[in-house]
Amino acid sequence: MAMWRLYSRDGIAIKSTFQRLTDSLQDVPEQVVAGKVVYRDRRDRSNVEFPGDPITVGFRKGMSYDHEREIRASIRRDTRPLEKRDCTLEEFERIHEKGINIGPVDLDVLIDRIYVAPGRPSWFRELVGRVMRTYGLDKPLENSGLDDRPDLT
Repeated sequence: MAMWRLYSRDGIAIKSTFQRLTDSLQDVPEQVVAGKVVYRDRRDRSNVEFPGDPITVGFRKGMSYDHEREIRASIRRDTRPLEKRDCTLEEFERIHEKGINIGPVDLDVLIDRIYVAPGRPSWFRELVGRVMRTYGLDKPLENSGLDDRPDLT
């Protein structure tokens, strides 16, 4: 419920797996690095990420997000050795631009199923289903399990 409240009270969630993510990126022409996000106490200076490697930094989050159990994929554009990656903010932004198109991602491989946010009316699920059919996405569409009534017997 926490993730629905934080990220999409009125939307959908896509279920996938690490294997599906990496398989869906096979045709991307650039080097893709994928892995689990490491959640750590940011006050603990004994486990600080290497400051010259933006990929490592991008796979770290604070402990308050550990309920997300997130995986990420990132494109590595800077192929210099780690020890030569110290750069200015301007150089970093030039190398690692925001919002790039990474090329073909196979959504049929990536997506296992789609869930509708809890409490959404039936017309919303029907709309999502129509959009899926329009774009040829043949995946299970389910209501969130939070809408299920408990069996009290």
